[in-house]
Amino acid sequence: MTPGASQHLISVATTLGGRVIAALPEDHYAVGDTKMSALICVLMAQHVDGAADLLIRENAAIRSIFSRAAPLVDGDLGTRLGEAGTATDANFRISTLEAGNAALANLLIELQTALEARSEDWAKELDRESWRVLRDGADGRMLQLPPA
Repeated sequence: MTPGASQHLISVATTLGGRVIAALPEDHYAVGDTKMSALICVLMAQHVDGAADLLIRENAAIRSIFSRAAPLVDGDLGTRLGEAGTATDANFRISTLEAGNAALANLLIELQTALEARSEDWAKELDRESWRVLRDGADGRMLQLPPA
């Protein structure tokens, strides 16, 4: 099996946290920089491992909200929701998924603004669902610090 990006990052973190720090004088300023670099590698390994999955799922969940909202929202916003709700990710590169996610998030903010001005049950439910998607996305982006 070929090691993946997250495994390489963990390997770099292990080298920094083990051999490199051990070779430095204990009071050398570079010890702190090396420890921080190792920690960043560990956190990036977590991010790399789950980023595509998180973004694909979140983009799909937002598009699902848009598909349900489009026929209920009038005007230009309803049209844009319909288009965005049927769109797909161009590819699964992290940069592409992140750009698509940012565009979907901006449109979601517009939808939330419109929903919060309405009193119908469907608007309240879609608003609650949009907040659930945002909460789940935030939870999914949470990185875990390794034990000290």
